[in-house]
Amino acid sequence: MANGIEIDTDSIAVEVVKRAAPDNAYLTDQHTQDRFLTENWFPHLSERSNADAWLERGSIDMRARVRQEIADILS
Repeated sequence: MANGIEIDTDSIAVEVVKRAAPDNAYLTDQHTQDRFLTENWFPHLSERSNADAWLERGSIDMRARVRQEIADILS
């Protein structure tokens, strides 16, 4: 995200919309598959693991993660 958003014919993907829209098949379209890992942004404060893993790591909630992030930025 820090690099900005690239806008071109490939990123707009009008052809993908035309192809995938009738069946709502965006996630299975090759265009999506080719870009999934590089075009998504995953915020580092969000917990993306399952409940058991979260509990094993101390079940730190979002408020605590935000407070720690603020403390880290200000230190």
